[in-house]
Amino acid sequence: MVYAGAMLHDIGLFIRDPQEPNYLKRGAALVEPMIGPWGLCGDAARDLREILLYNHALVALPGLGTTAELFRRAVQVEHSFGGRRHGLSKGQCQDIFAQYPRLRFNRVLADFFKTTVLDDGVAQLLPIFFPRFVAS
Repeated sequence: MVYAGAMLHDIGLFIRDPQEPNYLKRGAALVEPMIGPWGLCGDAARDLREILLYNHALVALPGLGTTAELFRRAVQVEHSFGGRRHGLSKGQCQDIFAQYPRLRFNRVLADFFKTTVLDDGVAQLLPIFFPRFVAS
């Protein structure tokens, strides 16, 4: 389930659907009908949904499951190049990045941001990065 979340968490960037306000919700809507056929139910299904919707949240979200919270923190470590470490040492982060190089990752992040702003609009940055401060 975590692997599925890792592979699919930004899939909504490639979907155009005016019914869904941002790429996180588009991705979750695409994956939702597959959750049952993949055999995910209960906590595993909830965890995947939360990973897809909240992986870029910059602040902790009350009630977020442990798996999705750990995934959210891992995304922060990756995107900050170890600047946010959530308990990992600087050396541990350096070892991970040495083992799994971030080839052209700056460009990927820049393209992600550009796509989000151009396709979804600046107004969608708040619910993507600070969902707890936005009414559902």
